[in-house]
Amino acid sequence: MVIAVSDLVGTYGARVTLVSAVVIVLRFLQEMLKVRLLFYRLRKQGLPMPKWNFAAGNLQMLPDLMKRHPKGSQQSEAFTLLSYDFASSDNCFYIDVWPFTKPLLVVNSPDLAVQACQTYALPKPPVLAKFFNPFAGGPNIFTTNGSEWKRNRGLFNPAFSACNILQHTPHIVEEAQEYVEILREHARKGDTFTLDKMTCDYVLDIIGRVAMKTRLHSQRGRNPVAAALRSQVEWHCQDEQMNPFIRWNPMRPIMQWYNGRTMNQYIGTELDKRYEAWRQNKPSTRPNSIIDIVLAEYMSTRPARATLDPEFKSWATIQLRTFLFAGHDSTAATIVYSIYLLSKHPEILSKVRTEHDEVFGSDISAAAGILKQHPGLINRLPYTLAVIKETLRLFPAASALREGQPGVYLQDKTGTKYPTEGLCIWIIHGGIQRNPNYWPDPHAFKPERWLVGPDHPLYPPKGAWRPFEQGLRDCIGQALALLDVKITLVLTLREFDFQDQYAEWDRLHPRSGPKTVFGERAYQIPQALIVECLETRAFAPYSQSSGAESSSPTTIFSCCCVYSLSESIQSFVVYANLYYGYKKNGYNPIFRCGQYDGKGRIGECISSKGRMGAAVFTTGLYVDMVLSLNMPTASTLEDEVLGGCHWDIAHTNRIKSAEQWLQEADTRGWHTGLGSLRDRVNSLSPVTKLTEDQWTGSTPVSTAKQSYLLLFLDGETYSVRPPSIHDSGAQISD
Repeated sequence: MVIAVSDLVGTYGARVTLVSAVVIVLRFLQEMLKVRLLFYRLRKQGLPMPKWNFAAGNLQMLPDLMKRHPKGSQQSEAFTLLSYDFASSDNCFYIDVWPFTKPLLVVNSPDLAVQACQTYALPKPPVLAKFFNPFAGGPNIFTTNGSEWKRNRGLFNPAFSACNILQHTPHIVEEAQEYVEILREHARKGDTFTLDKMTCDYVLDIIGRVAMKTRLHSQRGRNPVAAALRSQVEWHCQDEQMNPFIRWNPMRPIMQWYNGRTMNQYIGTELDKRYEAWRQNKPSTRPNSIIDIVLAEYMSTRPARATLDPEFKSWATIQLRTFLFAGHDSTAATIVYSIYLLSKHPEILSKVRTEHDEVFGSDISAAAGILKQHPGLINRLPYTLAVIKETLRLFPAASALREGQPGVYLQDKTGTKYPTEGLCIWIIHGGIQRNPNYWPDPHAFKPERWLVGPDHPLYPPKGAWRPFEQGLRDCIGQALALLDVKITLVLTLREFDFQDQYAEWDRLHPRSGPKTVFGERAYQIPQALIVECLETRAFAPYSQSSGAESSSPTTIFSCCCVYSLSESIQSFVVYANLYYGYKKNGYNPIFRCGQYDGKGRIGECISSKGRMGAAVFTTGLYVDMVLSLNMPTASTLEDEVLGGCHWDIAHTNRIKSAEQWLQEADTRGWHTGLGSLRDRVNSLSPVTKLTEDQWTGSTPVSTAKQSYLLLFLDGETYSVRPPSIHDSGAQISD
């Protein structure tokens, strides 16, 4: 009887599985047929689109398109390049890349953009809410429509008014002074570093002050909400990947849930503090934060309670998460690109510096104090504002999406009508702002465009500058963003000279293919927020992989998952291999370091994220492997941190045997002996001998923003910090 029941369950289970699979396939084919028929009809009408066929849509043209741009650049820039093939339709076209995204009408014309966003005021599409949900946690001011959006916008408008934002100038200056001090530290060392990483931390600190009246201290330490947001961005950027194993990583929903909970808890605590301050009506000489103003407006029609209304708390948390995400990356990018463009145009930089001298005096050190006392002076910088607007024209932070509606057609100057029903309208800001039909010399950096009159050829055309969008749904935070950028430029441009280091970057990261976008070596990428961990305290977690199983997909996947889970709650990681897999010809098994091919894949996972501090324990030939540029995950110098720093670890009780083998290798004239390794290590600095407690992990060996290579050499353990490109290197003696 048991056997019969088991057979019955097995039979029905197989049938259910088969039926489910058939339903999924039929649903897929139904959606595919719907999309393909839509594009078939559009093509029959003679509407513009790349080469298309019923089976693959426009997918077949994507590989060639991506080859025309650097690997990893934003897809919007590739589609801007594609738009130049459709000059007769004002650079607008339809594209079908289903199932990767909904069917699109790509708009690179200011006239069509005005119709979509202002004339018809088309709603935001559901796909945008799906994209934003991991960052915001629910319906937010950016993605909602109709009466819900109007209510949200009405509550926040007073807080984001230009007048109220200007009152926060002293807070912004205070965070900017910390930013300047970090730049001074880099200048004193004369090192090379990634400006985007530290600028994102800086802008997060500003938003924390302005939005919640709290200091996040992201620039100098680890803040939970900032770390969770960075992790969320990193995981969500996998949507840009075409590789399905990366795009649909099963770890992503787990990490998104964990990061969301971390942000909710932190912001919820801050909201409770602000509510308690409101209840006690504590007087404050400081300007009210955004949430203070919104809280007062909300409570003006409600009775006070002992605790904050849970419904309002949940809603406010979602909105604050939205501001943190949407505001910090876009503003940081504008600061970085402004500095980059000015470094390449010294004649324009000289004009900006002259303007700053005229408004704030020639004493650079006095500018911060003057700004705190007289915030209004920041609005007396027309040339600086022109530089910022031109930077935003060339490097807008984002684009816009609108949902097409039945009966709504966008019409160009030739009278051609573009149906929108069943489509997402992708308004590419970079494409509009580089459209040669509207902008003379569209790829050139010319701030004078914003200072000439309407009769001048350079005068910006109406509706063609849209970095903050236009109409009712324009960016609510644009006043804060512009204030942040202006203050930053005032406090940095006269004190520092910046120089891009792409030649050094290319030397350390050699690759084939295009390296520029529209002639610029700097270009936008989806993973712009990858940053190293800001604090290292302990060697944990300690994951192991052993022997012949160390290269298996299961083991590699599990180790990557351990790392991914750890990085949100830990600040330092150690990876251990205890056994040798006997697959590397010529390597003595006394090292028991594990197979490098499997570990290479794990190393690539770590290198691609690079947020945590990491310790590298290695010995013997594996020291040379770590330092070799020929290995697939070779170490590189990035921002004074050893890139790809997740490597094999030799078991400590094998050290003496390994040392003996190295000494013998020297006598045989091999290039992997102790002397050879010592020469390799001499290129790194500084080198510090560690105590037993330090290398076993009971005592921290790393300071903020550092990763270390730990070497077992001559029976001692050494900590090696990667040098800047100007360091001369420390020596290890016999």
